[in-house]
Amino acid sequence: MEKEALRDLKQAFFAYRNGIVADSLRRSGTPHPFIMGCQLTDIVGITHKYQPDAELADALWACRNHRECRLAATMLHPAGAMDLEKALSWCADVQCREEADVLCHRLLRHIAHADVLVQNLIGNGGGEMNRYIGYRLMLNLLLAGNMAPTTALRQQVEDAMPLADGSLRPVLTSLLEELSAAQPSRRQ
Repeated sequence: MEKEALRDLKQAFFAYRNGIVADSLRRSGTPHPFIMGCQLTDIVGITHKYQPDAELADALWACRNHRECRLAATMLHPAGAMDLEKALSWCADVQCREEADVLCHRLLRHIAHADVLVQNLIGNGGGEMNRYIGYRLMLNLLLAGNMAPTTALRQQVEDAMPLADGSLRPVLTSLLEELSAAQPSRRQ
């Protein structure tokens, strides 16, 4: 059944292919050799036809060369079946910011102990992509009201700002704006 579903998903991605988007993604340096150019809304629509399934999501995530499979995996994996160890493994396997953004928004912000995952990603010295995912997930959690905007959290983000490279700086800037707007002194 899993192989059949995987084949059907790939056929659906092919049916929704968009050459203009695919060419644009290739020019921007996406790491995936197979890009159908599906819009994110199309991938969401395609995956809504399937029940959440960890095995199918794992099979899709294993398709490292296929952009649409990687993004669909984040939409089909049940949040309850994503423990901290597996979440860290998926984060270590992220290949680009698009994967990181969709992974955080579609899956990781819904898992138990997402706040613990944030601190693991930010504090483990696992490289720039892990820090990007950690801060991106922190932003998702703050916006959803699933993380308290504390003074300590703001200080952590401010301390990270001077060390941030170009890809991390916009996320940190958004975090600081959100933390400032939340007026953490009233919510501690």
